[in-house]
Amino acid sequence: MKLWKRPRALAAARLVVVAATVGYTLAGIATGYADQDDDRKKNERKSSEEIELQRSQKEDHEMAGQVLEINTLRNPPELEMANTDGRVLVRVLKTDEIARNAVRLGDHISVIGEKINEQLWEAQQLHVDSHLGPPENK
Repeated sequence: MKLWKRPRALAAARLVVVAATVGYTLAGIATGYADQDDDRKKNERKSSEEIELQRSQKEDHEMAGQVLEINTLRNPPELEMANTDGRVLVRVLKTDEIARNAVRLGDHISVIGEKINEQLWEAQQLHVDSHLGPPENK
């Protein structure tokens, strides 16, 4: 090889090595960004699944609605409520819970307990969110 061609060959070889290194580095950076996107998507998916699970668990243990009927002569006492699922029968496991909270027909109440199915609940706690009509005379 002639001397004047040698520097050109070396320069060309350096250029190939530099281009390959830059290309490899850029490919690695692009892969890193893709991995970060995948991780972010996985975390978002996990977050939405966890939120859905928490919401589902809350729906199985808390309910709110309007009192349609009260039967304190049954053992355990029962309420019939209207909520987004329709009419729901609530068995109040603490026998004095209805009287202690002064639950009346038409009141909007929250129930904490366990959903047996869409139309049957067993309640451990009741809370009156709002009374319908004027307050009772005491």
